[in-house]
Amino acid sequence: MRNLKYILLTVLLLCGTGMPAEGATQKKSPAKSVQKSSRQSGKKKAMTAKELKRYNARRFDIHNVYFYGGAGYSGLVNSGSRFTTGGTQTGSSQFTGGGGMLLGAGYEYNYKKFLLSAGPEFRLFSSADRLNFTEPYEQPLSEYNQTKNYYLRNMQEQQLPMQVMLPLMLGARFDKWYFKAGGKIGWTVYTPFSQEGDVYTTITDPDAWADEWANIPGHGATEAPYRLTGVNRFGLDGTISAEIGILLDQLLSQDWVNQNEDRARPWRMRIALFADYGLPNWQTGETGVFATTTEEKIETRSLLQSDWAPGRMNSLLVGVKFTALLQMNKVRAAKKQNGYMAVYTYDSKQQKALSGVALAIQGESGRPLKKSTNGRGVFSKRQPEGEYTVDASKSGYLPQHGIQHYHGEDNDTVRIGLRPVPVYRFVVCDSKTGRFVAAQAEFLPREGDKAVATVKTDTVAGSGSVKLPTDGAWRIHITAPDYLSYTADIADTDSEERFTLEPIVRKRAIILHDLYFATNSVVILPESEAGLQDLYDLLNENQELRIRIIGHTDSVGSDEDNQRLSEGRAGSVKDEMVRRGIHADRIEAEGRGEKEPIDTNDTEEGRARNRRVELVIL
Repeated sequence: MRNLKYILLTVLLLCGTGMPAEGATQKKSPAKSVQKSSRQSGKKKAMTAKELKRYNARRFDIHNVYFYGGAGYSGLVNSGSRFTTGGTQTGSSQFTGGGGMLLGAGYEYNYKKFLLSAGPEFRLFSSADRLNFTEPYEQPLSEYNQTKNYYLRNMQEQQLPMQVMLPLMLGARFDKWYFKAGGKIGWTVYTPFSQEGDVYTTITDPDAWADEWANIPGHGATEAPYRLTGVNRFGLDGTISAEIGILLDQLLSQDWVNQNEDRARPWRMRIALFADYGLPNWQTGETGVFATTTEEKIETRSLLQSDWAPGRMNSLLVGVKFTALLQMNKVRAAKKQNGYMAVYTYDSKQQKALSGVALAIQGESGRPLKKSTNGRGVFSKRQPEGEYTVDASKSGYLPQHGIQHYHGEDNDTVRIGLRPVPVYRFVVCDSKTGRFVAAQAEFLPREGDKAVATVKTDTVAGSGSVKLPTDGAWRIHITAPDYLSYTADIADTDSEERFTLEPIVRKRAIILHDLYFATNSVVILPESEAGLQDLYDLLNENQELRIRIIGHTDSVGSDEDNQRLSEGRAGSVKDEMVRRGIHADRIEAEGRGEKEPIDTNDTEEGRARNRRVELVIL
């Protein structure tokens, strides 16, 4: 083949350059023309995309030789059918089936997921039937004016077809399983059969007083075993076939798979469930003859030779099949043309393209590629296949670092969403008038007391904003002259919230909402820390203030117990302020029990509102 290519190339060169037509004017010397063509022919051209695709497609052409064997349940299906055979004998058959096997070899073509296979197959299967005769076989005894009756009982027939088949199967192969379906054409070469049972003989004499005489040894009216053997001859057998199974080599260790793939001719193994179902074309068979205990003879036919069988019997073989495949060709290595690797950046909040994003693309080798996305938020370049790491950053956005991406031989895109730097916005208002308040907001870690930012609002805009780090939990502490201070946890650093401050009004009770006590106890729970801190800040920042702490309860329990509980809780709050450094003379503590409810005591929600601690500025 290689020599033929060289011969064709030489002929083309001669026809194209060295042999001018008769009468034509030759502008260049033949020698120079030949030399130029030789240089051109020796130049190696790069494959076009179409040529590369065609080359790589041929990589998937896999040619296998396979060998298989299978076994399972089989038979010539004819359950419950009636038949007539031999003389006046009629009856029905009951299919019971048997066992079968098959052996085969052939060729299989595999292209990507597609499978095509063909090859010779040998099938051997047995089929059993119970035969129930409804009428006896009768022979007249004319000299005695009698009739001899042969009753066939406990009859069974066994068939053993041997077939040579030619399957043609189509299918598909997936990761760990496969399926195939198709047809088989074959010839039944030999089918021995046998019938076994008992024959029971009686004699009918119209002149006798009994209907039938039985068990009369001298007249041959006895019971004896019955056996018939013979051979049936069949014709073509058209069969539909299907199988589904798993690839065993995919279930083995990875080391075995790697070593097998490195062989010049790797092996594959499969195990599957299969089913063959067909309609044989029967031909005439032999008729068996049986001699009774007398000189008379009776004859029966095989079930397959009956008047019923030729168009009503189907071959069946279902079972398990094991296949071994030997790959005859080595899969050629792929040729690659670097595909485009594109990076698309967008605003993850607005879902819009983001231009001017600085990229650093690091491959498995070499220096990082540093580029920026264009106006459509895209940067693309042909890159070799391999693992890549991409960093993306832009002012006003949180950077993305270490994005892993595997770039294959085809075009692909890395999508990177950048989140804008979170901005926390807030508004401070008067709880009574709703007007903006000139306040100061400090932002502190939840587990610390050192502010990371301080923002002031005014009575015109009343709002403020701050950019907080995203790697932490924060709280806001708001203070303003003539207002009670307020502290709250920040749930989302990229949100907007509205806060209302309570003005300091003397002689008016203000509920302290963030104070919590253990049930029926004066012990302050840890979750009261924010409320206690606000109260401390109020007293610490307004040294001239004097306050009264008033405790209230619901109506559950006695009046005396509720009075003591309310006094104890008010005293616990005072003690906590003193412990933090507030002079005891600035705080009064009072308990009023259940005397001043602000809601009903008939519901749990009402009772919860009645259990409260109030603050009165003196």
